[in-house]
This record gives sequence, C-alpha cells and structure tokens, in this order.
Amino acid sequence: MTVVTCGFRLFNLSLLTCLINLSRDIKTDLQIDQSNWIIRACFQYFQVLPHLN
Repeated sequence: MTVVTCGFRLFNLSLLTCLINLSRDIKTDLQIDQSNWIIRACFQYFQVLPHLN
C-alpha cells in the first residue's frame, strides 16, 4: 500500500508541475486568474489526500 500511495503522490506532483507550467504559458489576465485558482485547488487537494490514505 505504501508504494502505491507514494506512486500516486509522485503522479500528483508531476500533474501539479504540469499545471504550473501551463499557467506560465497562458498570457491573458483572465486565464491567469483561472489557472491560479486551479493550482490553489490542487494544493488544497494534495494537502487533504494524505489524511484520506
């Protein structure tokens, strides 16, 4: 189980990195606001996830 959990966390981290990279590529202010919201939501999800395991 620990290996699976670790694998999921690595996947989540790579997904978060991908989202951050995407947000850097987005140019307009509205889209940047939206991508920042997505990143904040992801951070909150990742903080909650370890407690569920």
